Amino acid sequence: MKLSSVIFSFGIFATSVSAFTPSYTTKNNIAINTRPSSTTTLNQYAQTAQGLVDVTDEYAQRDVYTMEEWAMQYGAQKAPGIELTTQDGADYEYVANQGVGAGQMVMYIPPDIVLNSAAIQAEFGQSLIGAEQVVVGIDQGTQQRLPLFRLMIKILSEYEKGQDSPFYPWLNSLPRQYYNGVSMTDACFDCLPPYAGWLASSERQNYSNFVAAIRQGGYLPLQQETIQDGRVLKWAYNVALTRFHEVWQPERAKLIAPLADMVSLLELFCYFCCGD
Repeated sequence: MKLSSVIFSFGIFATSVSAFTPSYTTKNNIAINTRPSSTTTLNQYAQTAQGLVDVTDEYAQRDVYTMEEWAMQYGAQKAPGIELTTQDGADYEYVANQGVGAGQMVMYIPPDIVLNSAAIQAEFGQSLIGAEQVVVGIDQGTQQRLPLFRLMIKILSEYEKGQDSPFYPWLNSLPRQYYNGVSMTDACFDCLPPYAGWLASSERQNYSNFVAAIRQGGYLPLQQETIQDGRVLKWAYNVALTRFHEVWQPERAKLIAPLADMVSLLELFCYFCCGD
C-alpha cells in the first residue's frame, strides 16, 4: 500500500495520534520540533576515509539502506510497517505493508538532517549573497528561484567533502540518472508537445543561469574542479530540483528531508515548524 500522506518539515502524518515520543510537540496535527538545529553535531556520523560520490555512472548502485540506518541513528523514526521497497533495484520508495490510522505519524525527520534554504543562506553568508546577485543579474526572473540555488550550493559543498561529509550516506543513496528538462538532449525537445517543450527548456535555461553564476562570480567557496565539472553541477541541480518541498511559514524556504524525500505522496502539504 503506497502512503497517501501529508508531509511536514519534520513529520509525516497519514492524514490525533502520534506514533513516537521524540523531542517535539504536536499542534493541530503538526509535528513541532523543540530542539535547536545544529548541523555540526552531524559530524559524528561522517566517515573517516576520503572519497566522492560517483555521479559519472548513471547505473551506480544506490546505497539506500545505509542511508536509512544513518538517518535512524540520528533520530529519524518511522511507524511499524513503513518499509523501503523497490521493483527494479534502481528506484526506491517507502510503502506501508500494514494499515496506518488517520492522523498517525508515519515518519519523523529531525531538523539536524533537513536541508533548509533559509539556514543555508545564513551558513554561507556574504559569499552566497554575492553569487545570488550574479544569478539575478543574469536573469531577473531567477529571483524567485534563489531558494533552489541555495540547495544546489549546499549539495555541491557537501559533495566536495566526500565521505567526510555528514550527509555522505544520503548523497550516496541518491539517483545518478534523471529524466527532466535539464537532462534532455535537443532531440528530446523536438519530440515534446509545445507546452511541455517550453517547460523543459525553461528548466534547462534556469540551470544554465545557475551554472553561469557559479562559474563567473568567484564568490562561492567551491573547488574549481567541482565548478568546471558539468556532470557534478547537473547532478546537484537535479537532486535539489526533484527532492525539495516548499514552505511559506514562518518564511519562504525550500526543504529537503532525507528519508521523507522517498515517500510516495499523493497529497502534499508543507509546513515549517520551529517551535510553539
